[in-house]
Amino acid sequence: MIYYQVNMTSLRNVEDALNQTRDKSKIALKSAINRAAEDISKRMIRGTKKKYVMAQETKTKVNQATKVHKAKAATLAAAIEVTSKIGELYNFKTVPRTYFKGNYHGGEGAPSWIRGQVRRDGSLGRIAARPNAAGDKYKGFVVRYHSGHMTVAERVPGTRAKNDPKHEKIRTLYSPSITKMEEIIYKQDLDGVVEDILAKSIQTQVEKLLPVRVSNV
Repeated sequence: MIYYQVNMTSLRNVEDALNQTRDKSKIALKSAINRAAEDISKRMIRGTKKKYVMAQETKTKVNQATKVHKAKAATLAAAIEVTSKIGELYNFKTVPRTYFKGNYHGGEGAPSWIRGQVRRDGSLGRIAARPNAAGDKYKGFVVRYHSGHMTVAERVPGTRAKNDPKHEKIRTLYSPSITKMEEIIYKQDLDGVVEDILAKSIQTQVEKLLPVRVSNV
């Protein structure tokens, strides 16, 4: 969770600028904090979508995972919370995304390799956790579990599946969670500019509330 609270110095500065009571200044600061928090939240979301190659449904989940807890006049503190489960490789660019009924290599008609890409600055590469182990035996493949959930998985060397002892167990291939991805974006792009964003938001709010003075020329 990203948390930011305005100190008393900021409150006094707004009071001086507006020449208003502390209660009215707190309301102005609350609005400024909430505008800044919304701005930072949107930047985190945009940055995450720009940096990572996501499936469309994952982009929607990024929006849903990010929540702004708005400031109140009594506390003058806002927080951005990103809540998500651990991600799956299938949440990103996977080619093809089709399940082919049959053996663990994908079944009849399946391509030789499943390729995947997580970051835009990366490349679309073959999915194989152990490319040098027994040739391509442990390459990734698209699986559909009994629940209907589809994902990218691999066989676990040296194990035996309970329901199919002729084959090794299957495990899902995971990826960074939405929470982790947004944390990376925040640290790389926003950690040093939050105060500037808030200061500009406060300035905008002050200018908006200042009375307009009309003078005769």
